[in-house]
Amino acid sequence: MEGSRKSHRPMIRQAPVEALLPLYKPSHSRKMCTVVFIGTPFTAAYLQMEESDFSHKYFALHLVQFIKGIQLGNFEDFEEQCRIHLNFSGEYYVCCVAQADREREPPPSPESLTAPVYHLLSRDFPLYHLPLNDFLSVFIINLREEKEKQKLKDSLEKNISALPRPLYLGLGRVRKGMGDIWKSYSDGMTALAEKGKTESCSILDSDLIDITYTVRYGFSEEKRIINFLGVQDRENLMDLLHEIVRRNRESHLSHKHMNILFTQLFNTGIRFAAELGLDMKKVSSEWEQKLLFNTDNSEITDYEEKLGILKIFFERIMFLCRKDLREPAQVLVERVVDFVRDNFHNNLYPEKVAAHLGLSAKYISHIFKEQTGISLIDHISTEQIEHSKCLLLHTNENVDDIGKKVGIANRVTFYRLFVKHEGISPSAFRKKAPPFVRGCR
Repeated sequence: MEGSRKSHRPMIRQAPVEALLPLYKPSHSRKMCTVVFIGTPFTAAYLQMEESDFSHKYFALHLVQFIKGIQLGNFEDFEEQCRIHLNFSGEYYVCCVAQADREREPPPSPESLTAPVYHLLSRDFPLYHLPLNDFLSVFIINLREEKEKQKLKDSLEKNISALPRPLYLGLGRVRKGMGDIWKSYSDGMTALAEKGKTESCSILDSDLIDITYTVRYGFSEEKRIINFLGVQDRENLMDLLHEIVRRNRESHLSHKHMNILFTQLFNTGIRFAAELGLDMKKVSSEWEQKLLFNTDNSEITDYEEKLGILKIFFERIMFLCRKDLREPAQVLVERVVDFVRDNFHNNLYPEKVAAHLGLSAKYISHIFKEQTGISLIDHISTEQIEHSKCLLLHTNENVDDIGKKVGIANRVTFYRLFVKHEGISPSAFRKKAPPFVRGCR
């Protein structure tokens, strides 16, 4: 156990707090209880603690949930527990998030990384240390004045050579009151997401980042994802997912809201799969659900890793809903043909078809011409002229009204297209009356 200061009480660090399992047996002879701490699959520590310490651990569990942005049932009760267990006197808070390199071999012990940071910070500030996993810890630091953050940053920069490497420190923004501690943690995680590939210790200050708090993912993009899933267009779906994540990252979207973005993308896939009646147990694993269906301040700041997992999830959906071995382009052409057949009379043009499918008119027109040998606009006019022929032969309606009925309101355009397809005018075609014409739809 680390030594405690009078103004605060550091928690026991033998295992990640969020992994504690409350397995205990009260002793009748002494006011003690045995608690089993289960951390990583390779570590476990058995500690003898006072019963008051045991309740302190439950508080730590709630605090971990709170800084991740998970709303607690009764905040006033939780705030009272914070006053009891943290014993802070200042009204301002800032979170310093320490992250080790997860790819380092061999992996360092959590204590070797966080102990130097703890001892450095605790010399000047009351703080509380929460280890989140073997690579990530958060230090909740209490300030009497907002401007004390500069003193904190100066201390870290002055003693940076004494800190283990590689280690990244994300400094959150100063927040007033316990209720906004989770925001400072999210700020610190947002700063960590900006780190580059470096072997040295880095201090990343969220005050230097223009953080945004609006997720850029709307209905039109969701519709495009659903349509790419529907036509099994893997390449364009993967490009679109990458573009959505890239655009939000470049806007310096907060860590909390980046997790909301991934949850929204995950939900799009889940809804698509549910509407098709796919077996949801096969669609996503519990691990993927925990990682992606989660709007709290998840500990992963490698958004490329999350994006990779999301892409695998969408690929699995395409595999499960694939009914035959047709190419995505063939599926797309069939959807275009079906839509044109049912909507040719609604003043149809390529942009309208594209809007319905959630794709660009240029993309659809290119695929259609490549697969069929004729342009999309020619296919639309063919449907319109074929139906006008039926009306000319089986009704007494005048030519202009027939043009409007098939979606060509302009008389000159209707005549021009009819002559282009049939070689004669609509009136001449009616008089000629061929022996067989397909029935009207």
